[in-house]
Amino acid sequence: MPVSGAMDKPSDNHVFETEEYFRRHPVFAWEAFRREGEGRGLSKTALAERIKYALERGRLKLLEKGLYAVVSPGVPTSAFAPDRFLVA
Repeated sequence: MPVSGAMDKPSDNHVFETEEYFRRHPVFAWEAFRREGEGRGLSKTALAERIKYALERGRLKLLEKGLYAVVSPGVPTSAFAPDRFLVA
């Protein structure tokens, strides 16, 4: 049975779930994503591929080198503007 608030915490099975990370971090830096992923056993290359895939699918928007925002489902990347307080 899930514990209240379990979706806000990393999963206990130590598998790095990209979508879970995106839910917890609507704006994030590459270095933070890399640290968490490498801590879960993924290579830098594998993590870069996940970012590349999400960018190609319109799931992420590159704000500046190494800084990404998660795009809300159904919103075109070109029309998406992240919360300015999260970016600051």
